Amino acid sequence: RRCEKPVLPRVGARRGAVGVVMAVSPLYVSEVVDEMWGADSLAIMASGLGAERVVTELVGRYCASGASSGAVLCLNVGREREAGVVETLRRRGVEEGRLPVFATAETHSRERRRRAYARGAVVCTSCRVAIVDLLDGTLERASGLIVAEAHRATEGSAEAFAVRAFRESGEE
Repeated sequence: RRCEKPVLPRVGARRGAVGVVMAVSPLYVSEVVDEMWGADSLAIMASGLGAERVVTELVGRYCASGASSGAVLCLNVGREREAGVVETLRRRGVEEGRLPVFATAETHSRERRRRAYARGAVVCTSCRVAIVDLLDGTLERASGLIVAEAHRATEGSAEAFAVRAFRESGEE
């Protein structure tokens, strides 16, 4: 059964306001992503309602569009989910050269990450790597930030610090 309006409208109209989108069913993943696409957004989803699908769909859209205004950071999509995300995007026709880069300090040197950022790639990495790259200039320009499993974040967590560093990098 399909509800006519499964998401709540964005809250706030001022610059920098965060839109809030709530999904009521995994069937509405595309609509949630449509509401979030191209805007400052926050999706609040209960366990089992397709949050991983939303993250995969957002990553896929950024990969397919080629983030011309800068790289997109995706945090907390761990190695255990990497194969699933890549396989899903391949099935959807995302070109091999546009698939997300899963970068760790061990697998990708700073220079290799810098090149991925410079070409506007979606880079899935840890909070620690993202923070270092934002603070030391390895990542000069980012157009987006996706934080998976943000429910684990606290005011003093690495996720919160990464979000603050991302915001500050955009103010320069």
